[in-house]
Amino acid sequence: MMKTRNTTKAMPCAAPTPLAPLGCLASAGLGAGLFGLSVGLFSAGVASAAPVPPCQPGQVALTQPDPPGSYAGMSHNGTRLSFTNLSDHACSLPAEPELTFTGPNGRPYEIVTTSSYGTPTADEGGTVVLGPKHTSPPDQATPASPQAGAQATKATQTNQSQVKNHTLSKPQGPPDELGTILFWVSGNVFDRGRCFDIKEVSIKAGPLSWRQPLPAQMCGPATSPVRVDEPALKPTNPAEPLP
Repeated sequence: MMKTRNTTKAMPCAAPTPLAPLGCLASAGLGAGLFGLSVGLFSAGVASAAPVPPCQPGQVALTQPDPPGSYAGMSHNGTRLSFTNLSDHACSLPAEPELTFTGPNGRPYEIVTTSSYGTPTADEGGTVVLGPKHTSPPDQATPASPQAGAQATKATQTNQSQVKNHTLSKPQGPPDELGTILFWVSGNVFDRGRCFDIKEVSIKAGPLSWRQPLPAQMCGPATSPVRVDEPALKPTNPAEPLP
């Protein structure tokens, strides 16, 4: 039996008129309904995204984890500032905290910060998110008998498997520690230069503030402010090479 091909052309759907096919009107109504639904869902998703609140006093710890001289080089020096979230809630910090360098008499020096190194991580608001602190499962107690030891070993293996699975399935969120490495010229290598004897640095990040000892010599041209490089805050990596 010879098969025949249906060559009947479908009637094109034009703008809705009293003479438009009912199928066209139904299709148009369905399409408009789906479009409105998708726009509504998108708008609801955007509206539900709330900004992360600023970090509050007592919520973040500031440390200088590297020993003095870790970044000393040819007429250069530096230090790492590390910000760690101590709370169970995410919060935001300025991507480049304000730094003030003072001398032995507590007087602030004319020193400006720049961000020529590193990749900025700030969003349009100039902030970065510090995730909630990371927690670890408690260690297993030392067994008191061979039988207890066998049970504890099995429990430990089960716990390690759970930890591994938890690590693999843990959602990726913002880090609970962010840092920056400050760099400055430590030697007077300028034709007409000047140097400042630094004793302390004051750090201000929104409502947070710290004062850290920082014995250092910072130098620059005599005709312009001394500069300290301050890359934007990013996840801390102790093994990170120098810029």
